[in-house]
Amino acid sequence: AGAGARARREARSLRRQLDVVQAEARRLEGEESVVLEAARSLDEDVDAFGEFCDETVGRCARRRRRDGALEVLRRRIDAIEIDRAPFERIDAYVRAACGRLAPGGDEPVPFVE
Repeated sequence: AGAGARARREARSLRRQLDVVQAEARRLEGEESVVLEAARSLDEDVDAFGEFCDETVGRCARRRRRDGALEVLRRRIDAIEIDRAPFERIDAYVRAACGRLAPGGDEPVPFVE
């Protein structure tokens, strides 16, 4: 009978230890679930930030290409040789016409080439 009682006590002790281990395992599974959810959320944030960075780099590259194209265009326009004399004659004619019409006169202003 002594061996049987001892075996029952040992079985109860082992059962309590098993209950403690199972409770700890459930607690750890709960913690693991929280950690995994946090990791998923962080992963989503990292992906979103990566997309933001890609878009920003793309915008900067497009802006750099546009600015480069505008600089090329500016240099090409600066390189065009324009005879300004006809524009100066038209400017002088318009200024003369405005000067004569300003006092209220209706006198036609002849265009001089």
